[in-house]
Amino acid sequence: MSDRFRPTFPLIRTTALVVAAFGACAAAHADADEELPLFLTLSQSVRHDSNFSRTEQARSDTVSVTSVGGGLNKAYGRQTYRLSGTLGASRYRNFEYLKNDSKTVNGAFTSEFGRNFRLTLSGNYDQGLNPIQNNTAGGLTVVRNIRTLQGQAASLQYGLGGRFSLVGSVDTNRQRFSVDEYKPRDIDQDSRGARILYNLTDTFQWGVGVRRVETDYPNRNGEQVTDNNIDLQVGWQATGLSSLDATLSRRSSRYALSGRRLNSWVGALNWEFTPRGLIRYNVGLSRSTGSDRFSQRQSLLGLVFFDANYDYNTITTSLNLSARYQPTAKIGVTTAYSYARYEVNRAATSRFDDGVVVDEGSRRTNSHFSQLSLGADYEVLRSLKVGCNVARYDQTANYLRRAFSGHSYGCSANFTLD
Repeated sequence: MSDRFRPTFPLIRTTALVVAAFGACAAAHADADEELPLFLTLSQSVRHDSNFSRTEQARSDTVSVTSVGGGLNKAYGRQTYRLSGTLGASRYRNFEYLKNDSKTVNGAFTSEFGRNFRLTLSGNYDQGLNPIQNNTAGGLTVVRNIRTLQGQAASLQYGLGGRFSLVGSVDTNRQRFSVDEYKPRDIDQDSRGARILYNLTDTFQWGVGVRRVETDYPNRNGEQVTDNNIDLQVGWQATGLSSLDATLSRRSSRYALSGRRLNSWVGALNWEFTPRGLIRYNVGLSRSTGSDRFSQRQSLLGLVFFDANYDYNTITTSLNLSARYQPTAKIGVTTAYSYARYEVNRAATSRFDDGVVVDEGSRRTNSHFSQLSLGADYEVLRSLKVGCNVARYDQTANYLRRAFSGHSYGCSANFTLD
């Protein structure tokens, strides 16, 4: 069995769920393109969102995205090369000042050498508008905040055909924001890990490993968070129609500035089931943790000023369900449901100018996000695909999130040359 499991190392300790209105249809098109040995794609989408601002007082907008992309997927002997990139131009009817050009590049190189070694190198670059629902700093919501992500990774595996495999990996990730109010969320992250994989049968694999992740916040008084993880992963190809992947991690986090330590269980599960070939079901479940810290200058009865420091520890539990029905080779219908529950524990500590520290205790609050969508796509020609999508979403409020609800609808067209 191949090394199917690569535990994800999250770039950002985020508590926001990013949702794309065209996710169902666009994902089907993107997956098909990535399997082509060489391709060039032109696409156009138009979407209307009744609450584009993601606020209680809804402000709508119509968004047009024009993009061109291309890539290759070539194998030469024991080497494989994958490279893809996309340039996009986003324009807005009401919020014209948000117009931006996005850029995405992904590359990977895999080489097998000797009798039992496999080397994998990969890199990615992604620049575009930060999702509006993730803009929560200083009341700046509908703002042209450009987020840039980039990362590099390398892994070396020993053992390709036997029962056991050893895998070592390192990766680096960077996140930057263009708006000053969001620069405290800039991140430099480095990770390294090792794991053992065991192929119990041709269809069942498990693994155990350790992973250390160091996250620096360069614009937050030198804050650094160190995560030590013990990972357990399982993969099962139950039948030719059903597969299950799962990862469970025990995480110990240490915060350099405060010396605070947190222990938690996190993980993810994904199950894909295709009972008859016409319908494919997907179930995804995940649990993640994150922490953030904010300071606010306040006054007490107008007599003394102090810094109110708020630590927000968040547990995010998410569920993603989807079903795709493809009665013919040209027609597909996809329905999807996403749900996320955010459990936030806010601990407040106030430090007065005279050095006195007052612990204001902690408070808990919960919120949730949900979205239901339905999409359909049609392959007009071998090179031309069109699709439409409708979605309904809502979110409740907590310390870090705004309450909002709304709906969206739109259509897209993709022209691919291969």
